[in-house]
Amino acid sequence: MNEIKRLRVFIIFLVTGIMAGILAFILLVLNMSMTVRLYNQAYEHLELMAKNGGVNKPFRIPDGPPPEHNDKFAARDGDLNSRPKPKNVPPDHDKGDRMDIHQFLMIRPEMNLGFRSAFSVRLDKDYEVLKIQNGDKNSIEEEIIEQIQEVARKGIRRQHEDGFFYCVYPENDGNILVCVMNRFSEMQSLKQLYLLSFLVYCGSVVVALLLALFFSKLITKPIEQSFERQKRFISDSGHELRTPISVIDANLAVLLSEHPDNKWLKYIQEENQRMGKLVTDLLYLTRNDQNRQRYHFADINLSETVSHAVLPFESVIFEAGKKLELNIQKNVRAYADESAVKQTVIILVDNAIKYSNKGGHIKVNVFTDGSKKIVKVYNTGSSIKKENLERVFDRFFREDFSRTGPNNGYGLGLSIAASIVKLNGGSLTCDSDGINWVEFTLKFR
Repeated sequence: MNEIKRLRVFIIFLVTGIMAGILAFILLVLNMSMTVRLYNQAYEHLELMAKNGGVNKPFRIPDGPPPEHNDKFAARDGDLNSRPKPKNVPPDHDKGDRMDIHQFLMIRPEMNLGFRSAFSVRLDKDYEVLKIQNGDKNSIEEEIIEQIQEVARKGIRRQHEDGFFYCVYPENDGNILVCVMNRFSEMQSLKQLYLLSFLVYCGSVVVALLLALFFSKLITKPIEQSFERQKRFISDSGHELRTPISVIDANLAVLLSEHPDNKWLKYIQEENQRMGKLVTDLLYLTRNDQNRQRYHFADINLSETVSHAVLPFESVIFEAGKKLELNIQKNVRAYADESAVKQTVIILVDNAIKYSNKGGHIKVNVFTDGSKKIVKVYNTGSSIKKENLERVFDRFFREDFSRTGPNNGYGLGLSIAASIVKLNGGSLTCDSDGINWVEFTLKFR
């Protein structure tokens, strides 16, 4: 079931991330294009003003082929009112500020909206105001004049500050022409667009998250049902197999009492016992997967728990011609289920005994590392390839034939250990040099 949850979380993050990324890109491009357009319009107009001596009036489009009838308007910056009007104009066409399509094409689009807030200021060498064009000096605040003077002192050609755009042009006589445009309202509108985009983005992310939650549940539902059926099958079949295994074992005990030297009966008993252990392990894993295994968490003495789990193996290790080394720090405490920790250590030590060579070395260490409580089980004489270090905890995984002998189980021990540790809030990892040794590391809070 944890795999299903991880899959759902992955789908949720994937769908939400993709949708959020696409929307963020679209809104970013939109806002950047609007911002760049606003800046470019302002600076282009100010540059044209500077070329026209600081006068603010309509200018023709400099790019592209001239439209039809352009030859009628010889003056580059002539006044619109001085230009001839097209023939056959309806009676009310020339009223107000309206113009025909050719006149419209000859004027910059932004000029049709009217940049009436643009003006220019000519300063002397000491940055004193000589002349203000296209603006009433009395209507311009003193703060704006001081700001223009400060902009001129900086000497930067293009500047922007507090909604005002500035273009600074030194003149041949030493004077300085500063073309100014007030686009404060447009900048405020742009900020409102940013805010609206942010709100739209947040709302869209929430909607994407809700959609991802719905679709993740819809996608994983068949898989979840399949897992449930598989677990139910294992549980039901395990309970059904227990009875015949117990009957076979009881009958074999009777037969062996009458024929104690019959090796065939002993083989059958050994395999029957292995089958019984396999069924027990499968049922244990199924209960863990379904969270039916009950653990009693408490503050335990990890040092004593590991010692009690390892000591019964001393005689077994000695008889197998192997060496056991214990390095257990005293009074290491952890928050976990004591019986579960003990069972995990037993599995790891039993695994080390099985796969260490004769005369091999088995070490069990318990110590603290900051806030972590660590148990390490090390053995020589065997190894695991680097690419298989994460797979050793998979069910029924055995790396090679050396791990598939009649006394080596079915490859469920490490899976059970990993499941127990995970449900106890710890972690279990494996390390090996790929040649001579293997070490399992158990960490608790």
